[in-house]
Amino acid sequence: MFTLSLQAQRHIRDIKSYSVKHWGEAKARQYIRQLRLTMEGLSLNPYKGIDSTDDWPDTWRFPCNSHVIYYKPLAEGIVITAVLHKSQLPAIHL
Repeated sequence: MFTLSLQAQRHIRDIKSYSVKHWGEAKARQYIRQLRLTMEGLSLNPYKGIDSTDDWPDTWRFPCNSHVIYYKPLAEGIVITAVLHKSQLPAIHL
């Protein structure tokens, strides 16, 4: 199980809007679906990602296509804190 923080929800909406504008509705749905499948997989195996606790407390990250999913493992599942494009600096957005 995973939950999205408000910030991560905004990121997903922005990614979808950008994708629709540049690649069309079908590709946007496919891309968002891949992000969600990756998040579901991480919720089942949260330590599959890269430990980023040295930079952000209790935070892990995992690349997915052109984005990086930032999340915090919980007792049951994960909370997604951000979904940033690989070109974005996490220090500014986390």
